[in-house]
Amino acid sequence: MTPEASGSATLVTPQPLASGTPRPRPTPTHQRQSAKTVVTEQDAGSTFELRVGDTLEVRLPSEYTTPAAHPAGPLVRVSSTGGYPSGAPLVATFRAQAAGRADVDSSTDAQCLHATPACMIPQRLWTVHVIVTR
Repeated sequence: MTPEASGSATLVTPQPLASGTPRPRPTPTHQRQSAKTVVTEQDAGSTFELRVGDTLEVRLPSEYTTPAAHPAGPLVRVSSTGGYPSGAPLVATFRAQAAGRADVDSSTDAQCLHATPACMIPQRLWTVHVIVTR
């Protein structure tokens, strides 16, 4: 990064990585504890470490939609129950099937968002980051 003087403040301008320079690897905020990791709404933004064969169980309130993994290679969703529009708490299970990184995300939904005119309630986005190792 290159500092640039601007009055009394110093601005830092990010410099691009040199070609071939590896990007820093994210450090898991939660180390692997067992073969099953349970995540909730409070874990949003956290990074979890899993091993191939482990499971990630997502437990969110009923207003959340079925979560998805992006990209799908490292994690595959094996079940999902509840969530919007069922009115039941959301429980979804993912299996770690290959080494790599993935994000699991969901968002809130409400019937009034699909009405005409749509309501103006805020939607919440939820994401956890997953690093799958062998």
